[in-house]
Amino acid sequence: TIDIPVYYNSLFHLVAETRIEESTLSEKTFKIFLAGQIPILCSAMGTVSFLRELGFDMFDDIFDQ
Repeated sequence: TIDIPVYYNSLFHLVAETRIEESTLSEKTFKIFLAGQIPILCSAMGTVSFLRELGFDMFDDIFDQ
């Protein structure tokens, strides 16, 4: 839990994964979904497809990839 109100009032969140050469996801990515924010990912190629396969909403109705 993050006790900073502005964190939860943000619509978007930039996630910069530590390793972008390989498909490794950290808690940084999953915190965004818990907060109900739209992720902007700097991560390995295929991350969005992988998260979509896991059942996460990647906001395809809002953004065209």
